[in-house]
Amino acid sequence: MLRKLRLKFVALSMSLVAVLLAVVVYAVFLSARENFDRISREALWRTINNPSGQYAAAIGKGKVTLPCFTVDIWPTNVYLIGGSYSELENSELLQEILLACVEQPQNEGRLKEYGLRYLRRDEG
Repeated sequence: MLRKLRLKFVALSMSLVAVLLAVVVYAVFLSARENFDRISREALWRTINNPSGQYAAAIGKGKVTLPCFTVDIWPTNVYLIGGSYSELENSELLQEILLACVEQPQNEGRLKEYGLRYLRRDEG
């Protein structure tokens, strides 16, 4: 009888510890994801306000350069102003990315199929 009670107590304790650990890991994950989203949004705003500069984000004690690019879209032409995104040589991919971005209803968001974030600004 005592052995059965001890096993139940150990099983209950381990279950509670596992649930608590899962909650802590999930909270850390959500915090890290929110921090990354904030950093990438800041980098997008910095990029759109200074299209020809370097795009570095402060992460920890150092600075990390985030891949991004800036495009001016006119009625007849598209101009790639600058950036540090490594896939820019592939013009078909760039066209697909731009079309997907333009088709989005929001001015800021994610293109999940490309693993990218975008920020649009209409300057008339």
